[in-house]
Amino acid sequence: MWLYRLIFMEIQNAARNCRGDAPGSPFCNLSDPLLDRVRSVTCHAVYPRSTRLFTEGQQPRGIFVLCMGQAKLSAFSRGGKAIITRFAQAGDVLGLSAVVSKRPYGATAEMMVDGQADFIPQPSLLQLMTDHTEFAVVVAELLSASYFPLHDALRCLGLATHPAERLAKLRKAGLEKIEAYLTPHPSGVRVL
Repeated sequence: MWLYRLIFMEIQNAARNCRGDAPGSPFCNLSDPLLDRVRSVTCHAVYPRSTRLFTEGQQPRGIFVLCMGQAKLSAFSRGGKAIITRFAQAGDVLGLSAVVSKRPYGATAEMMVDGQADFIPQPSLLQLMTDHTEFAVVVAELLSASYFPLHDALRCLGLATHPAERLAKLRKAGLEKIEAYLTPHPSGVRVL
């Protein structure tokens, strides 16, 4: 128990330093005045293991930037079956598509280990995008980066003419996805 408390205290200390601009955060290279504005609307919190950051189907409240720890994103069928769609790690942005599109979250995000995430409320994020072109461009780049892998997977499935070809392309795409997940993106950021 004492080791758990020590680790949790270490996470809390690290949380004080994470303000949406931690190394690997998509917002760490913003201009100083804009970075100060982002910090002013960001809530910092420590989240214990198994905490749900948001739930599939829930109206978006804001985005989460993981500073420390890992989260899993899961989608559920009407019958209650679950599939893990992604594993998120420090630097990843969660919930951005839902917040910008004003549509419900498409997955459930749950902390896998104790960690820390910064939260930017939806109204604040949308206002930052309206007021600051630099911020809007970063958000657009993040959304674009998350679009292309999905486009490629759909094209792969839709253009294959034979079931065996579809399966082969899916396997190849799956391996590439795993490699892409294990290989850091040049910016160090993935949108989930």
